[in-house]
Amino acid sequence: MSDDLHPVIRALEARIAELEGERRPRRAGVRRLSRRVAVGLLGLALLVPGVAIASHQFPDVPNSYIFHNSVDWAADYGIATGFGDGTYRPNDPVSRGQMTAFMRRLSGEFEVVHTNVDPGASSVQSGSATCPGDKRVLAGGGSTDLVDLFITDSHPSGASWIVRWESDNNASLDPGSVQVWALCAPRL
Repeated sequence: MSDDLHPVIRALEARIAELEGERRPRRAGVRRLSRRVAVGLLGLALLVPGVAIASHQFPDVPNSYIFHNSVDWAADYGIATGFGDGTYRPNDPVSRGQMTAFMRRLSGEFEVVHTNVDPGASSVQSGSATCPGDKRVLAGGGSTDLVDLFITDSHPSGASWIVRWESDNNASLDPGSVQVWALCAPRL
């Protein structure tokens, strides 16, 4: 797991704890949330709605179940595995330990892609980093070894992240390195 994702995981764990506290009064012992809430939180963590990408996988999660698509997505990526008897038990509670296992398996699906651009002398430099075919871009950025180049555009485009630099006063500059990165996550 990338060290860059540890703060994200800790923040999500803290938010889950907050949500548990808001939903129920604090009590001694293990606090739990239902599997459907846990899978819903995973979808929220990725900031996009779930989309069905798999067939019906668990006999106790019918197609009509409100979180069917999210459960299938989590199973497809190995985030949620179900039980040995082939069921998912969507209404069973999830302990904080189990939620941490979900988050750890999810974090293994993130990837940072770096692209080094071989620049020439110009007042404008640009580059892109592209996620693998089974991933989508969440964020990105870039760097250069020159302080006189300024990022003027940085945005997603399909499965890529595009970055553009410009020099001040249109001066032609020749940086030694230009690097673009993209944070890639599972497609939903």
